[in-house]
Amino acid sequence: MRRAVVSRLVVETAAVLERVVRNPAVLSDVVRKTRSRLTATRHQRRLVEYAGLVEAPWTGLAKVLGTPVPTIMRAVETDGFRGVLAELHAYEAPAAARRMGGGAFLEALYAIVRLTRPQVILETGVAHGYSSAVILQGIEDNGRGRLSSIDLPMFRPGVVSYTGDAVPDRLRAAGWDLHLGSDRRVLPGLLKRIGPVDFLFYDSDTAYEAMLHTWELVWAHLRPGAVVAMNIVHANDAYLEFAERHRLPPVIIPAPKRQGAYLRARGSGERISYLGFLRKPAA
Repeated sequence: MRRAVVSRLVVETAAVLERVVRNPAVLSDVVRKTRSRLTATRHQRRLVEYAGLVEAPWTGLAKVLGTPVPTIMRAVETDGFRGVLAELHAYEAPAAARRMGGGAFLEALYAIVRLTRPQVILETGVAHGYSSAVILQGIEDNGRGRLSSIDLPMFRPGVVSYTGDAVPDRLRAAGWDLHLGSDRRVLPGLLKRIGPVDFLFYDSDTAYEAMLHTWELVWAHLRPGAVVAMNIVHANDAYLEFAERHRLPPVIIPAPKRQGAYLRARGSGERISYLGFLRKPAA
């Protein structure tokens, strides 16, 4: 077992060095991620609070959207959503890319797009593209909107080319712009180009500093009433602090179990995962 761990570390370190050689700009991202890991425990003092704030999925989403639960349920009972979910369920991730991760709460993301009808959607973190696919399906079903996605592929060999690989070909032209790079390097210029954001889905770096930096940066560019969904908020205290700073009530719901389109690497086991939601005041 120890030999296998050492071997994996050697392979992953080599992949990082290869990426830096090919693209020196990512060196700052590597340094930042390493520093964040070393200081992570400083920002994990309130983790026990998350479990006490968790709500039933549809109840929490109804609170964020100000929409009755039956209306939300009807929003996901469409041929379009059932079709894209079946396509994602059938998608088989290549062996080299199975550690990239799986989908978040796909029903919630689709419902948000259908019910708020956002024109400008921003997504950070793509991996295979499960979330991107359901957001794009919502855009197609609404007949309006555009998705701008940012992804810094994992520093592991053989994964870069599979970014967004699960997104069906029929949806790629529905209004999708994919940008490879870190949030810090891509977001400033992108936000200037796309204008006020109506819906943000954050699913990228789970480091405390990275979360707060991106959320504060995008918050200033959110249109009043915009919805923000954050994945894996329980990684640290950032979500709780951000909600308090902006005087907003935290809304936290559990992610679905890993099955079907939510399945990650085989044999990865079951883990509790939480999503956090906020909504910028309308006035």
